[in-house]
Amino acid sequence: MSTDPGSGRDLDLVQLGPVEVDPSVLEGPGASLWDLLGDRRIEMRSPDDLLDLPRHGWRRLVPSGADATEVHEVFAAPHGEVPGAWALVFVDTDPVRRVSAHPDPIRVHRCRAARRVGLELRWPCEQRARAGALPGVTIELVNTADTTWVDEAGDHMTVHGWILDENGQRIVPGLFLFSDAPRLPDIAPDDRMSLRVDLVTRDVEHLPPGRYTLVAELHDLALASPPGALVLYASPPEAM
Repeated sequence: MSTDPGSGRDLDLVQLGPVEVDPSVLEGPGASLWDLLGDRRIEMRSPDDLLDLPRHGWRRLVPSGADATEVHEVFAAPHGEVPGAWALVFVDTDPVRRVSAHPDPIRVHRCRAARRVGLELRWPCEQRARAGALPGVTIELVNTADTTWVDEAGDHMTVHGWILDENGQRIVPGLFLFSDAPRLPDIAPDDRMSLRVDLVTRDVEHLPPGRYTLVAELHDLALASPPGALVLYASPPEAM
């Protein structure tokens, strides 16, 4: 989640569903899914989801315990019926191990860091709104490259925003839900487009008047903005 597009080996990763992996993970014959799951007790959310899955070719994309923030393991195998696509299975690890399958064939794309090269999020101005209401916040997506940015992976316009606390940390909810916005268009060199920012910090409408720092992130590309300013005023500012 950075304004830095990344460099070196990070740009060589590929994205498969929600997971970014070294391409070498997708090489080789793989194994039986049940062999990978071993003798662990699991429950199936919908056994029918697994009936049409490939019998072989599976590999673990997120090893168990590799990341303390992960709540599931992800397994992938060549789809079989759709050339170049993959099937994904998720195994929840908390509180009960349950297996579920992604309903659609998944394509491999370049990683987020590679796809966001040349793009920047920029605040067009200081954001101002009346205290006591949910602010309407916008940010600009700018193509700083000398070539057209092409939405090769179907990335969307979903932008989340957070107000920062006194320590510069995002004030985040325990859980937030969102629906995908429309797909991003291709963006010509030096072009920019305005995107709506969905503030996910809770109870923004209850904040007192004042000046706040906020940041935003283009979700599908994990492209973060620099800090911006949100000014909440008690009454409309006087006309100049």
